[in-house]
Amino acid sequence: MLYLMLITLIVIVSCVGVLWPRDEDAAPAGQRPPGAAPEHRPDSLEGVLVSDLTRGVITREQYQRAQERLAARDDVRAPLSVPPDAGPAGV
Repeated sequence: MLYLMLITLIVIVSCVGVLWPRDEDAAPAGQRPPGAAPEHRPDSLEGVLVSDLTRGVITREQYQRAQERLAARDDVRAPLSVPPDAGPAGV
């Protein structure tokens, strides 16, 4: 039993050691190491809003207001129409 616990502890410590970020791996602000993949830029306004929210550029309330304005704009541009009621099923 002790042997199994010891092996489990070694595996956990090894995994944490491999995945733990190191300070020397971090690039200075505004600089990327050579060969690093370019930053992904969102393609839509919703993506930009989510990116700004997760980076702390905008607050949750600002995000919600922007999404409300976006939904209102989409409703004006492409309103949804409800099909007419065909009556009860099976008639």
